[in-house]
Amino acid sequence: MNKYIDKIVELAKVAYDNDDIPVGAIVVKDKEIIGEGFNTRNSFKSVIGHAEIDAIEMACKHIGDWRLDDCTMYVTLLPCMMCTGALIESRIKKVYYLCDRTNVCFKCDNYLNIEKIDNDKKRQKYMKLLHLFFENKRNKS
Repeated sequence: MNKYIDKIVELAKVAYDNDDIPVGAIVVKDKEIIGEGFNTRNSFKSVIGHAEIDAIEMACKHIGDWRLDDCTMYVTLLPCMMCTGALIESRIKKVYYLCDRTNVCFKCDNYLNIEKIDNDKKRQKYMKLLHLFFENKRNKS
């Protein structure tokens, strides 16, 4: 699992470097990463530019089907309502996430087979990146 966590944090850094909220996601099937994504809302000026959506789309293209029944997603941040809907529709069987969201009341665990990743060291590393992003945004305004 550590290689998957490292990958989603790496993808979150790509989003950060592109001035997007640092979120990274991957889709895994049979221990192979078949989809990956990072937030692109600001860079592409698109409301659906979420890491999970990009990872799902890449995985669908990889296997040639919209059904991702035997797949698992790893994501840095608890999915939002839109991404939860996409995860349900794509039939991803399990979602692992690194950090909780603090700014929403929507509970995606009512709809998904979801589990928080138990790795405080990786979580702290990611949280530093997330906090730095928002701190930089506050300082620019």
